[in-house]
Amino acid sequence: GGFFQSEPASPNVVWQETAASQANKQALSKNSEAAQGKTFKLDRNAMGRLLSRAPREFTIAVKDSPVIVSLPLADGRFVRFHAVESNILSSELAKQFPEIKSYSGQGVDDPTATMRFGWSPRGLSAMIVGSNYKATIVPPDALNADNYLTSFGGGEEDFACGVQAVANTPTPNVVKTTLG
Repeated sequence: GGFFQSEPASPNVVWQETAASQANKQALSKNSEAAQGKTFKLDRNAMGRLLSRAPREFTIAVKDSPVIVSLPLADGRFVRFHAVESNILSSELAKQFPEIKSYSGQGVDDPTATMRFGWSPRGLSAMIVGSNYKATIVPPDALNADNYLTSFGGGEEDFACGVQAVANTPTPNVVKTTLG
């Protein structure tokens, strides 16, 4: 078998593969690893409904979470994760920005795989680490949180968790975090 098991298509139709847009092509040209990636459209309402049911971290073992999130990979397959809400914001920031959440997960088909992603009105940014691969999912255009680019490779230095804060302007600033 392959190095991990994954679904051939998004089981809950949260994701739909799309043709690369001009913005995505520009993002791809900046990163040779991303050039092997794929683009997907996210149904943010469906993902939001799914995430609203995720238990909070430490209230349940991640592997026992009933919420299963499917994330797309650069080869077009999907990998499934048990997901829990895993907030990384300070309690003060969490009160100020209740719409900003972060999640972590453990692989369903490959229990050694882990993921972490940020979720906000500006969309989702994710990092996946498997036993022998890394993948990222990011919106290539900060103004369009419906379309995403998924690619293999990358690391913490390439990944902003998607946790964003507004500081006296309508333009969000990405809060860079370290994965733990």
